[in-house]
Amino acid sequence: MSLERVNIIAQRKSPKQIASDGEDEADAAYTPVIKDVVLVLCGGNIDLTILDRVIEIGLVADGRLSRFTVSISDRPGGLARLAEVIASTGASIKEILHDRAFSGPDMSEVRVVCVVETTGHDHVAKLHRALADAKVAIVAST
Repeated sequence: MSLERVNIIAQRKSPKQIASDGEDEADAAYTPVIKDVVLVLCGGNIDLTILDRVIEIGLVADGRLSRFTVSISDRPGGLARLAEVIASTGASIKEILHDRAFSGPDMSEVRVVCVVETTGHDHVAKLHRALADAKVAIVAST
């Protein structure tokens, strides 16, 4: 179900009241044992664009979304080779920008900006090592 269509109304209730909802009056004296309760309350007026940004910023902070720029050969197969190295580490390419215009004076090289999905900071480090082992120069990383 799309987030735009979900409507949840938060009511003022204690965890005890939430846990005992649905019980009849005869069981009103029953006190349930509550070990862990998590209540998530947020405003219903959050813009989905803002929500997307919040989620992506969190993914970046967790190392689950990484961006880097590499310099690769501007010959047939150069981009495919880069994609193979990225895939070999288990990372998933989310965005890729093949940038010839701002790649510098070397006409045989091209800069590629990659945004990849990873499992965390250790996975990003593994990806960077794999790129270095494949002689792919990382120009910038964020």
